[in-house]
Amino acid sequence: MWFGKIKLQIQYHTSGPIEITSPEIFIMHCATDRNCVDKAHTGRVKPLYEIPISCLDMDESFSKIDAGSILLHSGIRLSCPVSVKKVVIKTEEGREMTETEVVDILMFVQQSHLLEELEFVGCLLPSISSSEAILAELQTRDIEVLWRSYGYSLNLQSGAWEVDVDTVKCICTENVCIYSNDSDSIQRCTIQLLENASEHDIPISCLCLKKSFSMINACDVILHSGLYLSCPVSVKKVVIDTEEGREMTETEVVDILMFVQQSHMLEEL
Repeated sequence: MWFGKIKLQIQYHTSGPIEITSPEIFIMHCATDRNCVDKAHTGRVKPLYEIPISCLDMDESFSKIDAGSILLHSGIRLSCPVSVKKVVIKTEEGREMTETEVVDILMFVQQSHLLEELEFVGCLLPSISSSEAILAELQTRDIEVLWRSYGYSLNLQSGAWEVDVDTVKCICTENVCIYSNDSDSIQRCTIQLLENASEHDIPISCLCLKKSFSMINACDVILHSGLYLSCPVSVKKVVIDTEEGREMTETEVVDILMFVQQSHMLEEL
């Protein structure tokens, strides 16, 4: 089924009507019986009384922008609530968004006069170089655009993604994994995340190579994808999870030991 959730904060007044503030609205992509729930939510999103909506979260329900509205995977259209403060677009992991799609989303969220933040999760994003007017509007309104998955914020002058140190710190408190079945694009983004953390001396709690390790060459790990991975100098723990039963030679083990010693924070291999 399609599931949704609306969270309302209700304030009671002894001498007046009940006041409803800051609803959070979630539209989630789960399975089959979807139209009725989507319609219920898209109907409730319309701010008949200009009630501030703290967050509209599309959890893998976003399909595309069409004629200024979001088209959900169910086929239901969603207009931008004019009183939403934050919009989260979480796509299928590794979905590559085009610049046109991102610009259309930026135009969509600008319809809210209360907007403070737009957040992307799960997708892979390009730089925004062809929409100076849209970026200028975001900058004028001090709207923050975050690429949460890999620790970036959008520079509203250049349209480039810049490292958001606080977000990178948050990501690196958990395991950072490179999986064998990740696309090359996802692996590149993860490698760049590790490099960004190292450059800012942000501790990386654990780097996990999930069956993605192929070999060591000149103190770099070569992944099965052919991509090179240098040892993050701020990683605290490295886990190399190979194919079941793989026999490592002494030379390989020594090379791995030399690889991890490049981190000045290493505690465990």
